[in-house]
Parts: sequence; structure tokens; C-alpha cells
Amino acid sequence: MLRRNCCLLLFIIFLLPFMLTSCVTDSRNPFPDGLPDQDIVFMPDGSPVHMKSDGKTLGFINSDGTNEIIFTFNIVGGARSNFGILLGTQQANYPRWSESGSLLAFSIRSTTPNIRMIDVQGKMYGKECDGLDQVTTFDSSENILGVFKKYSPLYAAYQDQITENSSLVVSYNLKTCTVEYIFSVPVPKNSHLRYIAEAINGIISGEFYDPNDVNTIIVYNRLMQTYDIFPGYYPSLSKDGSSLAYFDESGDIIVRNIDTKLERIVINIATTESGFDPSFSFLPGWSPDNKWLVYNNTQGEIYKVNIDTGENIFLTYGWAPDWRP
Repeated sequence: MLRRNCCLLLFIIFLLPFMLTSCVTDSRNPFPDGLPDQDIVFMPDGSPVHMKSDGKTLGFINSDGTNEIIFTFNIVGGARSNFGILLGTQQANYPRWSESGSLLAFSIRSTTPNIRMIDVQGKMYGKECDGLDQVTTFDSSENILGVFKKYSPLYAAYQDQITENSSLVVSYNLKTCTVEYIFSVPVPKNSHLRYIAEAINGIISGEFYDPNDVNTIIVYNRLMQTYDIFPGYYPSLSKDGSSLAYFDESGDIIVRNIDTKLERIVINIATTESGFDPSFSFLPGWSPDNKWLVYNNTQGEIYKVNIDTGENIFLTYGWAPDWRP
């Protein structure tokens, strides 16, 4: 009898993760009262490197540090267990606002599809769509802007348009699961473009590793088909496309004028003895008036900083904050 009970206990322990996973359901309307009104969205816990599958999902706070609220809801991705059960998570990665602030996009660490979008009514889209790469932003038409996830059906469909010296960028409608348009951005052979963003004037920014494995930023003018490239991490365009904020290898937040290419240091965010660790940083978020940036340091503290005065104000704890336009 004891042996039988022990075997039964071991069997239950073995199956428990799959039993719990099967209870995870995709929340189609995570915000029944609509998207929160707060200015800033962020990842409430975990980190961009070591995700917590049981972490809270999304945090919101006003730009003056008031009315912080944190939500937890389940998200089902495309990954499956050995028994074919869909795997779920509660961690929303890299949330970003659309240009109007009425849409919110984020990614989940899973196989395709891995991008989700929530509209102003609180409804979530993306489960039925093919996957793009994990970090996405919105284009000026408020479609998802990103690069094709390699080996996905979308990648295969457009593979003949990918050249050795370019990266293919897609505008993707997550409500209808359709490609709106595609265009190429010039990057060196075998380079993979990441962190794509577009300003209202059509300026594109992105990041890639160059052939010498140097982390490199590109600012691309789609109309003029001209571009600048320079070392740096996490390029973030101001809403009007006049300025770019990014990190250098020392952990300085740099603001660069797109037209003149003049740069100035705003603040250094390195908080460890080993210096700046880009694995724990992300795109700074611009305020609507383009005078402030919201960012997290390498310790998971979220601040806003004035780009002219350097005034630095602590807001909360978390990662990857973005400021609502």
C-alpha cells in the first residue's frame, strides 16, 4: 500500500506542472474598463534578461509618480508542452504606446505568435497572428512595426525580398493579421535589425550588430534614402523625429539632434561597480513635449530626467518604461 501511494504521489507531482498549465487561459479583455489613464507603462518585475513566468503583467503610473497600479492576467503564447498543452505566462515584455496613446503593444517570451496589442477598450489582439520579433513598436499609422521572426511563415513568404545588405521591416496589422506594407533598411551583411521605431516625419531608427560585433544604431530617412550609423544601444526617437535618445557603452544617455548630428550627455545610469550593463536597459520613453525621458537603470529603478537641466526624479521600480504621447 505504501509503495502504491508513493507511486501515485510521484505521478501527481510529475503531472502537476501540466495540470496547472492547462488552467492558463488567454485573457481576451484584460482591461474591461479600458486601458488605464496613467501616463507611463512599465514591466512591474522580472528583468529583460531573466523573465519570471509567474510575474505580474503590466504596471501603470502617472509621470508625477502618483496613482501607480499593477495588473496581473494570463497570456497564452504559441509554445506547447510535451503533451501539446499551450503554455502560458503572466509576463508582458517591453510595453510600448502607439502614437495616439490609444493602443499598447508588448511581447511575450514564447514561440510565435508572440506579440500582443491592447486597444483603448481593453481588448487584446494577436493570438491568431503570425509572430514578429520580440521587441516591437508602432508605426505612424499605428500598426505594429518590426522585423520578421526568422523561420516564421511571414519570413518564408517574403524571403526573396531580403538582400545581403538590408533588413526587411514590416508594418503589421494585429487586428486583421495582415501585412500593410514592407520596406528595406540598409544594414551590413548578416546583420539583424532590432528595436525599430518610426517618428511622425518618417525617420526610422534601429539597432544592429555590425560585422565587428559593435552594437550600432542606424537613423534612416525613408524619403531621402539617407542614413547615419554610429555606436550605441536602444535608440529612441522623439515623437516629432527631431531628436534621438540612446545609451553609449558607458551608460550615458545621449540626446542627438537628427539634422545637425550634435550630441549631449543627459545623465549616466550605470549603478554597479562593473559599469553599464545593456542587458538591463531598454529604449528611453519620450514625454509628449520632448523635454523629459523616462528610463530604468540597471537596478530596476524607474526615473524621469529632464534633457535640458538633468533633473532626475525617481518614480517607481520596474523595467522598460514608456511615456504615453
